[in-house]
Amino acid sequence: MLGTHYLLTAMQLPGIKFDDVYNLQRNISYIPGNLNELLFEISHHHSQLTKFNKYTKTTWMQAEDATKALESQCYNCHISIITNEDNNYPTHLKHIAKPPFIIFARGNKTLLDRTAIVVTGTKKPTVYGQKCAKRIGQVICDLGLIVVGGLKCKTAKLAHEGCLKSLGNTIAISDRALPTPEKADYLAEQIIDMNGLVISENAPNTLNINSIEAMRLSVGLSRAVIVIEYNQQDLLRHLINFARYSHKAVATLGEANHFKIDNDCLPDFIKILKNRLDLENFLNDALHTHYHNSQTIKQLSLHS
Repeated sequence: MLGTHYLLTAMQLPGIKFDDVYNLQRNISYIPGNLNELLFEISHHHSQLTKFNKYTKTTWMQAEDATKALESQCYNCHISIITNEDNNYPTHLKHIAKPPFIIFARGNKTLLDRTAIVVTGTKKPTVYGQKCAKRIGQVICDLGLIVVGGLKCKTAKLAHEGCLKSLGNTIAISDRALPTPEKADYLAEQIIDMNGLVISENAPNTLNINSIEAMRLSVGLSRAVIVIEYNQQDLLRHLINFARYSHKAVATLGEANHFKIDNDCLPDFIKILKNRLDLENFLNDALHTHYHNSQTIKQLSLHS
């Protein structure tokens, strides 16, 4: 246990990796009151924390200064810092491979433990795909569920817009630093204004871009994944692997020839949605419940 401040500080150290931070958390039994207390505890676990003992106090102080600057920026930009030690850390993410230590969030954090459906797909959907993305976003909203998707993928953006049009809640996951009020992203601000949420693993002003990690978060937060027209084979392979590992249902539209990455992807693992009834059945099966308002889906044709 490190607390937010010293968890961030440890992650600022050069050359630190996921397993290193996990090991540090596991060996420190209480939240240090100051840097000297943390370094004292590390010295008492010398054999288990050899890597951290190699850093000088000056290096630690520099890392802590960077953390203070980051905390101040997050406060000024209304960005919440959620760590895996916090009570409001999303339960769903605890069960994915290498759950993130820290999530940066703007908006309604209560959505993180709501039942959500990922809508994703190609950055250049066809006209049909665009209509389907918006329509499915509306359906998910009307069923009282949360839409989860990226901020840069056009398919996901359309699903967000469809959900917002029905006055629903949506979670956008950024594969880069969170957009701040000074560097506004129109869709992100609209989502936040309508009681939605935008999250990222990347700290403000960092230049990291990792679509694969953002996809992992999307799948982790969801109960099911709907893919609309996908042509990025490498990213798709990661999506399939994340969904399999997390035991999440996956569906796509039409014949889904773009899913033939290997011989065992179809037909057992990925469901094909050819009409609105298929969508209704997929959601009901994925959530293991019966929606009393399932008539909503029947009234929303995917073809109109």
